Amino acid sequence: MTSIDWLRFSKRARGAEIEYIHLNDLDYKGCQSCFACKAKGSKSYGKCAYMDELTPVLEKI
Repeated sequence: MTSIDWLRFSKRARGAEIEYIHLNDLDYKGCQSCFACKAKGSKSYGKCAYMDELTPVLEKI
């Protein structure tokens, strides 16, 4: 049993939902250093303000 098989089995046994996401299939950029995620009181505080195909993935975790 590989380590990924063990992790998959272990997490499912505890009721966790597992979804595989192939990041290479998504169109996204890395951090643009806009600091919108750091502006307290802004609607983007604590999350990336840049919307791309990675946004729904980040919302899931």
